[in-house]
Amino acid sequence: MGYESTLTGEITIRPAVRWVDYRDSMFREDGDRTLSIRLSESVNKSSNDDGEVLTRTATAIVPRSIDRGVYYNLANELRVLLEQIPAGKHRFDGYLTRKGEEQGDVQRYWIDADGTVQSETADMRWPDGTAVEP
Repeated sequence: MGYESTLTGEITIRPAVRWVDYRDSMFREDGDRTLSIRLSESVNKSSNDDGEVLTRTATAIVPRSIDRGVYYNLANELRVLLEQIPAGKHRFDGYLTRKGEEQGDVQRYWIDADGTVQSETADMRWPDGTAVEP
């Protein structure tokens, strides 16, 4: 087993990733990775009366499960996912937050404007400025 944590939050993708660019991704909702790409579907009427057109796009990066799990390689998982999204064409907003079993074990992850995965660990302090001991 291992040290367990929970994952929350989401990182939105703008503009959304086209179906053709992620349809073979191991991060689709039916995959088995830690993270998943949220799928959005819309139906539009065809301009030439051929019927309806189904459009699928990837709109966000989300945790696959709300259950506790072992998430030692979350930053690397995000990097691998980013390799499957066309570089330089998208902006990423929001955070994924990992909360561990121990008091104060909180990290958040995001993707900066250059498309680089970033993370930081929470620094818990008392009102007088002294650090909270775990």
